[in-house]
Amino acid sequence: MRSGLEPGRHKIIKEWPPKSLALHALLGQPGRTKMNCGRKLWRTLALTFLIPVLTGFAASRTLQIQDTIGRSWEQEPINWEISLKPGEFKGGPVLVQRAGKAIPAQAYVLEKHPDGSAKTAAIHFIIDKLEKDATTHLTADFGKEGPSTPDLKVSEEKETLVLDNGLTAVRVLNRNIEQALSGELSPVLAIRLPSGKWTGSGRYLTQTKPVGTKTELLEKGPARVAARVTTTFENRKTHIMTISLWAGSRSIEIDESFDVGPESMYQFKQYKEDSDELAWEWWSWYGDKDGIKETHPNYWTFSFNDAAFQAGQITYYGDMASDPEKGNNKERGKSTYKLDFANDTRLEKYLVGMWQWRPDAVTWIALSSGASPESETVALYTHSVRNWGNPNVLPTPEGTTLRTGANDMPLRSYRAGKQLTLQCPIGLGLRSWAIRPSTLQEPFASSRGCPTALDAERLQRQFGLDIVRRWVTDWEMTFDYPRIFIKPQEKEAYYARLKGRGIDSPGNTMDTFLRQQDQAGFEFDWKNINHQADQMLAGYFAGTGVEDYPGWMLGYWHGIIVADGLDNLLGSPLCTPERARSLKKKLAILTYCLTAKDAWPDKHINYGWGSMNMPVGRRGGLVVMASALSDHPMAGEWLKDTGRYFNMLLQTEFGPDGSHKSCPHYIGASSTSFYAWLALANSGKFEDVSTKPILKNFARYYMQLIKPKDPRWDIRVLLNEGDTRPGSSPMPGILATLFKKTDPQLAGELMQLWIDGGRDTGLSMGVPDALIIDPTVQPLKPNLPPQVFPGFGAFLRYCEPGTPEEAYLAFVGGNFMIDHGIRAQKCSQNYRYRIGNRRSYQAGPVTRNVQ
Repeated sequence: MRSGLEPGRHKIIKEWPPKSLALHALLGQPGRTKMNCGRKLWRTLALTFLIPVLTGFAASRTLQIQDTIGRSWEQEPINWEISLKPGEFKGGPVLVQRAGKAIPAQAYVLEKHPDGSAKTAAIHFIIDKLEKDATTHLTADFGKEGPSTPDLKVSEEKETLVLDNGLTAVRVLNRNIEQALSGELSPVLAIRLPSGKWTGSGRYLTQTKPVGTKTELLEKGPARVAARVTTTFENRKTHIMTISLWAGSRSIEIDESFDVGPESMYQFKQYKEDSDELAWEWWSWYGDKDGIKETHPNYWTFSFNDAAFQAGQITYYGDMASDPEKGNNKERGKSTYKLDFANDTRLEKYLVGMWQWRPDAVTWIALSSGASPESETVALYTHSVRNWGNPNVLPTPEGTTLRTGANDMPLRSYRAGKQLTLQCPIGLGLRSWAIRPSTLQEPFASSRGCPTALDAERLQRQFGLDIVRRWVTDWEMTFDYPRIFIKPQEKEAYYARLKGRGIDSPGNTMDTFLRQQDQAGFEFDWKNINHQADQMLAGYFAGTGVEDYPGWMLGYWHGIIVADGLDNLLGSPLCTPERARSLKKKLAILTYCLTAKDAWPDKHINYGWGSMNMPVGRRGGLVVMASALSDHPMAGEWLKDTGRYFNMLLQTEFGPDGSHKSCPHYIGASSTSFYAWLALANSGKFEDVSTKPILKNFARYYMQLIKPKDPRWDIRVLLNEGDTRPGSSPMPGILATLFKKTDPQLAGELMQLWIDGGRDTGLSMGVPDALIIDPTVQPLKPNLPPQVFPGFGAFLRYCEPGTPEEAYLAFVGGNFMIDHGIRAQKCSQNYRYRIGNRRSYQAGPVTRNVQ
């Protein structure tokens, strides 16, 4: 830590006018001047201005930190970035005061001006406690010394640095050699257990030889210590590891960047078109069940078992085990199993950047020496997936364009020596994770509002105070609702249409209020919507992120439910401004969560995007949620890529002839895109896509999927396959509403098919269909000629639609028919197609009297 009077700063003092007076005053000598001022006055002036001179006149900075989400906080690290003018700060101490009391803090220069002074600096400190809904104020003065943290220290041993915070410590390599002929080059050498014993050993297991190493001490406290080790390989590529320890934390944090290669195997995806960046692709995880077939040529490894520590038990949180000997193979979540080292080698788990539907994938894992509460334990956990980067692994298998999760870390056991080794691929990418020594009872006790201390550690780095303090959850709100799918001035007719009818789903959320439209109905669904929002918030802030509830799909699906409930409840005179503000705050938090890269990593990070309906669902959900909060300061930011995404969707999900590049199951699941288009058109701020020919073609294509009336139910049903349910569809009614103004003829034909399908409505993907479909659209007789869709199939129709003679024969095949569960490569469906005076019938899966 530099002192206030450091070499190189005296030049500033000499240049400070009045030059002679300042120097003489500083030295305690009278100044030679004709001004009628005494020695004492000038000495006082000089001392008054001394500190601003030393720091380039850096003014005090202020920061307000507030709990924005209704949660209490403990031991929260804060990263306060400050922009500075040239000459204000060149490095050194900083004094941070909280409510007038000095707290340990340090300044770190991030970017410099041409003169070498700081352009941007980060101040690190810890908020020890902040109550729910509380606010605290801080000031920072560069160049002034603050209090120290005695337990946080850095010491040098032979070719090592020891980073120590009292709770744990880590030995870091400090060789600094460009061309090593021999010796260890691992950046981390060992960790210290609670007993004081050192354990662990790091090494490179690579085809490309490491040859050099460089260590830099980045931070020396008093809030955090950090060192960066850069290992250079014979191909001049690098593995860079930054190791850090916060005061009062048990976690040894590790951030990596690497490009050891080979380049022919690892490549970051190139983003030349919108579809490259935004569109879903066929993907698969990299890494097989046993971790033998799909491996990496270059690893940094860290082994845990030695004389000081022998793991005999594993506890983890993650997906189902691939084998009952490795934990719960029936359910996801927390599980424990014993290590017996019975195999020559066995893949125990994949330590992954985020929760995955992948057997043996875990986000934290604890290795313990026994089952007693005091057994020494080493936990490993990943965090901050926004800071990860996974490359594509080439060549990709046929039918797949993207391999994801390449930088997940296999944990392998070995019978020889009862070794347990974490393998960290270093081909290409970024990774953030931590090692956390403790006793067994400590990491599994509830902590800071989370089920376990390990969940709390992950939460702190993903949705901690330093992140949520930037969220705006109290703003100048407006209460003109409904606003998502209709104009507020249309609400009287809207509510009148729904009164006595509801959403055609008695007992489900929003039906009671919209059906009754009285105080009792309002209270009933107010409770339901708030319960839904509270469940989601509890899931996000349980430390498991979106790994438990609300999960990938439910993050947008149930977010839409909350947004739609808000839209309808706040439009009622029964809703008070206080209640409206509370629900809008909850939806704002959920929208921040939905847009967080730790909850939903973007394609650059390259983690699997679930199934193909999930990206479109997330984007559609975001439009609905942000549209319900159109008065929020972040609404424009949340929607900034909306036009780009949905214009891309028109090109990637629909063929020029309108055919959908998915199966009918996913057409229904992607109904969130139509929610988005309806909401965007209603807002008047985006292009009305109902004028696009490709969507009109899609509507005509979808009409061809609708069969004549089925004699079993006397309604039109949707052509079904895979695991799609047999039955009608609300989609024609939704499409009719979309086209009601721009193409009344098409809208009318769609409305007639919806009516013929029994006026199908359901809860759909978050918005009840009855709230979307406008029954005032005038039905018209559908035009259903025979039609061929190259690459998809053909629909042969005969006789007038809607009559008993209407005939239908459909030939469709290829991957379209696979859906979730059926793997047939082609099939055909027909329904009463007349050839002369003969007919063929299909009822369900059994074809009868085929001619």
